Amino acid sequence: MSAFPFAVMKLQAIGIIAIPVMDKKPQVKGFNNWGGLSAKSASKFAKQFDSSDIAILTKLSKKLVIDIDSKDLSILNLVKSKIGETPLIISTKNGFHLYYENPQELVGGIRRGSHPIDVKGAGKSDYVVCPPTNGYRLESEGSESFIGLLQQSLPSPNIDGFFELFPKHRQAPKASIAPKSTAIISTPSRTALNDRTVEFSINMPNTLQSGTRNSGLFKIALFEATKISQHYGLEEDNALLLEKRLIEINQTTCVPPLKGSEVKSIAINAWANYEMKGRNYYRLSHEMKAQPIRLSIEGLMESLNDPYGFSLLSWLVSHYSVDERFPLCRDGLSKILMWTEYRGRKAIDHLRKEEFVIQVSGKRNGYAARYILTSKAFVCIQVVPQEEAKNDNINSSKEAKRREAMYFSDDNHPTKPSVEEVKT
Repeated sequence: MSAFPFAVMKLQAIGIIAIPVMDKKPQVKGFNNWGGLSAKSASKFAKQFDSSDIAILTKLSKKLVIDIDSKDLSILNLVKSKIGETPLIISTKNGFHLYYENPQELVGGIRRGSHPIDVKGAGKSDYVVCPPTNGYRLESEGSESFIGLLQQSLPSPNIDGFFELFPKHRQAPKASIAPKSTAIISTPSRTALNDRTVEFSINMPNTLQSGTRNSGLFKIALFEATKISQHYGLEEDNALLLEKRLIEINQTTCVPPLKGSEVKSIAINAWANYEMKGRNYYRLSHEMKAQPIRLSIEGLMESLNDPYGFSLLSWLVSHYSVDERFPLCRDGLSKILMWTEYRGRKAIDHLRKEEFVIQVSGKRNGYAARYILTSKAFVCIQVVPQEEAKNDNINSSKEAKRREAMYFSDDNHPTKPSVEEVKT
């Protein structure tokens, strides 16, 4: 029997998540988005990949693995002297793997200068091939097995020694979770639970260090694109407004600041490829803008007629007002509502057929079509006035209102400047 089917179930039972590999290459896709691995899925994989080798996902397994690509014992001793001793050392074909716990969530993928050392840790795509794969064996000759040692509490790395050995290393960025509104909205609970906005708070980080600047500034760009399109529309030249805003943020937030060409590229990407194409999932969620809603008799009948179309209609009414244009695309719905693209298309077709929405602009240059809600939509599902919602304890989140005022008040968004003013 090969390594994977032999060990995957045993590892899953002790909280270690493994994937099948062949020649060190993963045999499954999307593992970097996993939240775990159930016993049922592990059993299925064991049958499906019965000739594969095995690797551990270090992030989900909460392990830190120092990968030394050399049989030079002086390098092994250097690592142990700096980071600490560990009972779990694997001898590989080309070197050694040293296993530790990872409470600091150190991120992998950094190599130290001339030393052939990699770190596998809290990176989403970090994995390391392990026993009983051929060529991987325990360095120690004790009675404990590899799985037995993993089951024990391994030592944590000496953090000072770690950063001395890897001075450019970093810890996994902690995403601050924006407080959620308690508004009762007749949309599927999955909408909030899977909202992509929880990955990055609307509260801008104080600094973006080297290694997080591009990704962090891009996420900020998506939020800024939301505010710009909300107040100035979705014209192509509004990318200049976004670029100007990102230049300001880059100078005050990024350490050191990114080059102007990089900032411009981020702005164009966020505006043209996400906001204008309806793929800006931060815009689609609009969590801070959601309004409490109530269901009418007509809405009840509609919910029985087409549950998914009704769910989409409820979500739209809670997020968009009369005559407000919005993009609708299957890709966006699959991300926000966790629907298949087929289900999203059917829901959109139903709303169009029943005249709950009207298309006001078609697809253009790959950009998503724009729609508005009809009066029929607001008959079925009614927006609850804020004062009434407050009295009924429907929406008691003062923070949600504060954030809405901060990001969508006219005071913070003066009259749109001209293109000449933006360029200067």
